[in-house]
Amino acid sequence: MVSATPWEARIYRVDTPTGKRTLLQTVEPSERAGSTQDVRLVYAEESKTYAYSTVRVLGALYVVEGLE
Repeated sequence: MVSATPWEARIYRVDTPTGKRTLLQTVEPSERAGSTQDVRLVYAEESKTYAYSTVRVLGALYVVEGLE
C-alpha cells in the first residue's frame, strides 16, 4: 500500500487478515522546488528498490517598473 502527499510517499506492508500496517519506507522527491503533485511510486519488496515520478508546477515572476 502506498500513501502519498504532495511532499512524500509512504510505503506500507498491510496484513490483510488483521488490517495492520507496517511502514516500510518514506520517499521524498530529491528536488522540492515548486508545487509537487501526484507522487507516483512503485516498490519491489524482494529487492527493496523503488522508482517514483512527480509533476512539478513552477511559476513565473515578472517585474514591472514605471507603472503609476
